[in-house]
Formats: sequence, C-alpha cells, structure tokens
Amino acid sequence: MTPVAAIKKRVSLPLEVIAIGEGTPSDDAITLSKPIFVGRGELDYSCGCCGAVLCAGMEMGRFQGLDLKCRACGATNRIPTATQEPGGIDR
Repeated sequence: MTPVAAIKKRVSLPLEVIAIGEGTPSDDAITLSKPIFVGRGELDYSCGCCGAVLCAGMEMGRFQGLDLKCRACGATNRIPTATQEPGGIDR
C-alpha cells in the first residue's frame, strides 16, 4: 500500500495539437492507450485532441519543444518550450 504522504496530486496539461490524426478514437482507445513516458513528477501532458495521457508524472521543463504522436487518435502534439505558455504562445 502506498503511504498517504507519497501520493501526489497531478496536474493535467493539454498540449497544442499541430496535426490532426485520422478518425475519431473510441473511449476505450483513449483509456487503454499507455503514456509514452512515465516519471515521478506531478504533471501529466495530455493530447490536445482526445485527452489521452501522453506523458505521465513529468517534471515541468523536463521535455521542451518535443512533438508526440498520440497512440489513441494519431494527433501530433507539441510540448511547449520554456519560452512558451501552454498552447504555443510565446512569452
């Protein structure tokens, strides 16, 4: 059993979609798709198109400017750089 102190509240951050995938994923496809990366941080990066978790338990700034293809819907998502707000807006 996990101690209560070890449970972290995660924040989900929808990513900017830079290319739409083909078709519409089912709820099962979104639920059953596994994250591409898993860490021990408090941030989950999710697909900006279907909401599937692409990276779970990340630390802010761990990945920057990385493009990820969603396994559930095929959309290409971009993790913002340190100089961009979520959604690709420059600071």
